[in-house]
Amino acid sequence: MDSTTSPAELASILSGSLAQALLARGVSLEELEGEAPAGRRNRLETGLMALVRDTGDEAAFEALHALSHRHLLNWVRSRILPGRVPLDAQEILQDAFVNIFCYRHSFRDEGGRVFGAWARTIAANAVRRAAKQPARFSFQALPEGLQEPMDRRALPDQVASQQEDVLHLRRAMGLFLLHYQRAFGLLGERDRAILEWVEIEGRSYVDLGRELGLRPNNIKVIVFRARLRLRAEMRRAMEGALRERAQDAGSGAVAEVLTPLIGVA
Repeated sequence: MDSTTSPAELASILSGSLAQALLARGVSLEELEGEAPAGRRNRLETGLMALVRDTGDEAAFEALHALSHRHLLNWVRSRILPGRVPLDAQEILQDAFVNIFCYRHSFRDEGGRVFGAWARTIAANAVRRAAKQPARFSFQALPEGLQEPMDRRALPDQVASQQEDVLHLRRAMGLFLLHYQRAFGLLGERDRAILEWVEIEGRSYVDLGRELGLRPNNIKVIVFRARLRLRAEMRRAMEGALRERAQDAGSGAVAEVLTPLIGVA
């Protein structure tokens, strides 16, 4: 495949029903004649993204993440410039993949377009958003006196526990994204389009206002209200799903679960 994806790893990522789905769509899993390793990866990533776009298949999205995340992470790191705000490339990458799934319907693979270029556009917007966040300082980094700074790295038993939680976290994120997809589909056509322009394409309020004949403040209000509706609808749907399970756990159980996810209503 290339220097970071072994044949065995590729076979593990693209196997079973997922391989059959790609083959049914005309995506060959074998290296084509004269095809470079990077070209093969681009072709398979694009085929997987098209499958995710058309079906919302979570297994296809996980395979896409497994196949592309290292290359996209290296690209994100190359876009982070030294500055007053320390940026976490892993966190930015996670933000980018969330948006890749949420806005998968905007992906186009016609005319030789590939997933990598589209994903880098989304990742670049994620880098810009992160760079605009206020700087966060740690007073523990330079403690008073002669004591050593606290080591905040996880202990081995904590690492093992975190690894056990990865599968549950991925499932929870998939469920969260499905709620987001449903809530996004309930927005009006105008609100969906403006959110996509702002959050995916990174267009400014001024630019959109000029194009749509609206004042920038009006665009800002539309985006703000659309986000509020998204949060309210997601909270309503998630509370409904949790209410039956929380009946025996006390009245505060639902709020305790939801508040860290989508804030207070």
